[in-house]
Amino acid sequence: MTKLTAFLIERDGEPDLQFTGEVVGCGFAHDHQAGGVTRSTMVRLFRTEADNWIAEIVVREEFAGMRNTVRSAASVSDTAEGLVGFFGNGRAAKALYASVGSILPRPCLFIE
Repeated sequence: MTKLTAFLIERDGEPDLQFTGEVVGCGFAHDHQAGGVTRSTMVRLFRTEADNWIAEIVVREEFAGMRNTVRSAASVSDTAEGLVGFFGNGRAAKALYASVGSILPRPCLFIE
């Protein structure tokens, strides 16, 4: 591990997560919707001091300079691969998969 930092991740409807670790990778996606609303998704992958993995997803909407968090969620796993189901296959998740290389498998559909 490199430099360790203290993190606090707020989660909707669940206890917040507090841990010491490092950010391994992140991904972002922005969508401009009708009525001037911008929806942003941020995903981050952390590795904790105790060698656990934490996945975080934050979805925000912005309108007329006001930002509102729509969803804040996180999941913990003892393997990085265990978090792929949590991240899913959205654009932000795909950007994360590309940024972390072989740490997380990149979900692909194979057609013969």
